[in-house]
Amino acid sequence: MTVTAGDGTHTFEFVIEGTGYQYEPSSRREFRTIADRIALWRDVYEPPADLRSESMGRFPYLGPGYQLTARDGENAPWIGDIHLFNAGALQSFGRPIGDIPSLRTGVPRLVTAIASDLYFADQATSRPAVSSAQSESFRDRYAHHHLATAQPHRSPPRADTRIRSMNCHVQ
Repeated sequence: MTVTAGDGTHTFEFVIEGTGYQYEPSSRREFRTIADRIALWRDVYEPPADLRSESMGRFPYLGPGYQLTARDGENAPWIGDIHLFNAGALQSFGRPIGDIPSLRTGVPRLVTAIASDLYFADQATSRPAVSSAQSESFRDRYAHHHLATAQPHRSPPRADTRIRSMNCHVQ
């Protein structure tokens, strides 16, 4: 994904975006070009006549890991790579998502879904046959740039040094 911002153009493999309380994909600038591919509740469920609601039908129909689902999965399977952890998930999960009460269960569910997606996408890449040659280490393969450039960890000062420096007199 390429993002143009005030400080230039940047390319990312993954984006986490806060979209506020607006839940209809076609009303969001960042989703306008794909909104017609996103499944909405009105596309997959027809409630009884006495329970029909136009506004409820406009919510995106999400999978169990907060991922968008495609109206036609064959033409947009990539749409499931987009996870919606905000008010747009209300209709799919039956509770507000993205606020304090939903964090305890919602964040682990979201992280598990994204980690699972990344793991299985990585498994789909071809790998050379196992050989006696030394293979790339896990740390090298998955190191983030900021970890590679981080300063070495420094131990905190000894406890007795901190206590002496905090010594004061109360009168």
